[in-house]
Amino acid sequence: MAEANNTFSVIGDNNWTCPNHVTTANIEIWAGGGGGGGGNAARAAGGAGGGAYSRVNNYAVIPGVIYALTVGNGGANGAATANGTAGENSVFKHNNGASLAWAEGGRPGLRAADSGTGGAGGATANSSGNNTYAGGAGATRPATATPGAGGGGADNNATGAAASGGTPGNSVVGGDGGTAGQGAAGGAGGVPGGGGGGGDNTSYAGGPGGKGTIIISFNNNPVIALAASANIAAGGNDVTTNLLSPPSGKNNASFQAGKISDDTNPLPTIDLSANKWTEVEFCIKAYNGKVAANDVYQLRLSANGVAFSNYTIAQANWTMAAYTSNGGNSVIPMAMRTFRNMRTV
Repeated sequence: MAEANNTFSVIGDNNWTCPNHVTTANIEIWAGGGGGGGGNAARAAGGAGGGAYSRVNNYAVIPGVIYALTVGNGGANGAATANGTAGENSVFKHNNGASLAWAEGGRPGLRAADSGTGGAGGATANSSGNNTYAGGAGATRPATATPGAGGGGADNNATGAAASGGTPGNSVVGGDGGTAGQGAAGGAGGVPGGGGGGGDNTSYAGGPGGKGTIIISFNNNPVIALAASANIAAGGNDVTTNLLSPPSGKNNASFQAGKISDDTNPLPTIDLSANKWTEVEFCIKAYNGKVAANDVYQLRLSANGVAFSNYTIAQANWTMAAYTSNGGNSVIPMAMRTFRNMRTV
């Protein structure tokens, strides 16, 4: 199976266009981490909490439809003597604009004058999804002149790592917490969702929170694709013979060889002469999980996406489950017949 993903880390509103063939997706959401508090002339500040995580499993999506999402920014660092700000929530929306799932941003670290308290991590109670995990808590300053470090962003299977005193919360998948500012400003939270570290005394600022991220993962296999056949040579170099009945007004003498393929898409070029007809043969399969029994698919010939006006198909409609299964996928050889009444350049 061909697995693919789209990662969104640009802050603010984004759009995801569901690719062709994709009908379900897993959506992972990290919120922004909070910003660390700023120290004053005598006291250090607290570290901020990491952003929460939310996941939606096997969400039904529609190919070609645009889905809106918002990636939350990390909280701003507190300037000297100021509190940090909370990290922003990240949200994924249904195609009708309603929120499907979201993760809460981490809480800020508090300034020196407010006891240098560490911020809580984004909470599961304020997040929504099939699976949610909280961000790691930032640390309250462990001593008057020692700032607290930032909490780690939530992991995708566990709560983010909490900071301990001046030691940041180092998460596995979420962003690490920012370092405590020892004689310096607090360190920035890692991406995604790490909380910023607290600023040291002598009026150092806190560290900014790490921004959020949204990852959309999906199986990118098409509904129907070419299928390898032991009867077809690789490369699309085999030529067809006239196995089908000629079109009305044609005969075997006006047949022009076409192409056979199971591994070239598109097929090699066929320059069909005026008043000739040809056959194109190939083998295709339908992927399990992409089609259902009794689904009917119709095949069409085209030139650069423009359908031919004169053609017939040996098997015009393909009904799922009407053919044998090969390796879990329905497989059928197909043949198309087409003709031209005049030649164009």
